[in-house]
Amino acid sequence: MRHANRSDILKVSTAAKDRLAKLLAGENITIEHRAGIPTAYFDPKGRTMILPIWEDMDSDLYDLFAVHETGHGLFTPADGWHEQIEKKRSKGFQSFLNVLEDARIEKKQKRKYPGARAPMARGYVNLTERGFFGDEKVQANWDALKLIDRINLQTKLGSMVEIAFTAEERVFLNRALANESWDEVVALAEELYKREQGEASTDTDWRPDPNGEDFGEAKEGDESSEPGESGDQRTEEKPEGSSDDADGDAEENGEESPRRRF
Repeated sequence: MRHANRSDILKVSTAAKDRLAKLLAGENITIEHRAGIPTAYFDPKGRTMILPIWEDMDSDLYDLFAVHETGHGLFTPADGWHEQIEKKRSKGFQSFLNVLEDARIEKKQKRKYPGARAPMARGYVNLTERGFFGDEKVQANWDALKLIDRINLQTKLGSMVEIAFTAEERVFLNRALANESWDEVVALAEELYKREQGEASTDTDWRPDPNGEDFGEAKEGDESSEPGESGDQRTEEKPEGSSDDADGDAEENGEESPRRRF
């Protein structure tokens, strides 16, 4: 009798997760597994979900990615997303949009699939331990991050973290958590983006560099790897305008941000 080896088990597990993702999405979306990418993402126009191949990816992490990305498939309007990107032509703004839309679609997914709450929470623990949101040094300085970055962390990690917000900032956080419509997401993203642009001209306070060496991000010419990847794997480019193509625009803003999301 032939015993299944680890490779066979992984293939079966991946195939099962693919079927689950299609059921969650309610359509026959295309699912691809790729090595050398730093995170999962969804192409709303191509209806394709891309999942990373990392070392020691457990079931909870697959479930987190699947639930999150199918949430984009279900609730993020493809035309609306691309319209905003074309309108603003700024990855800085796109980053704000993605953070707030992530909060909205995850809330809707948890409401639609209550059983997903526990594996998603465990998946976020896994990501945090992998350094996805920064190493220990960066995590110790989360309170010093920009408001949009703290909103990103609080909405994703929830009760796992206690991040500082002023009374004024908490109003924005509560609005991010309360958003139900795409239009509300766009309006809040525009308001927060303008607010940050106004602060940038006068703000000289020190902030950690989460996308630098302390954050585990490979800089140009650096052969270091993403969490769970070997150093010789290359990071593939994502389709422009995909739901994960939203890092802060360092060239535009003169600084980097920890908006690690998917």
